[in-house]
Amino acid sequence: MLPYLVQLLDITINNEAIPGDWKKTIVIPIYEGRDRSVVANYRPVSLTSVVCEQMEHVKAGYLRIGVSGYTRANIVLVRDTHAKVK
Repeated sequence: MLPYLVQLLDITINNEAIPGDWKKTIVIPIYEGRDRSVVANYRPVSLTSVVCEQMEHVKAGYLRIGVSGYTRANIVLVRDTHAKVK
């Protein structure tokens, strides 16, 4: 099954497109205690596609590899620039 997932992720990355089903999220309220009629006593939990989550891990790995080639000064510059963009 792993070769099929690798191929699927490869196609997705090469086409720069994510299938619509991967973008869907189901949010379920989880009861935390006390009065069940109070909305504040629930916390949201998002159920997402496992394949999409794995693709995010792969992309994060590529980014870590790319960033590790920079010097520390370059990384600080990127962080400063990002902070200004916000």
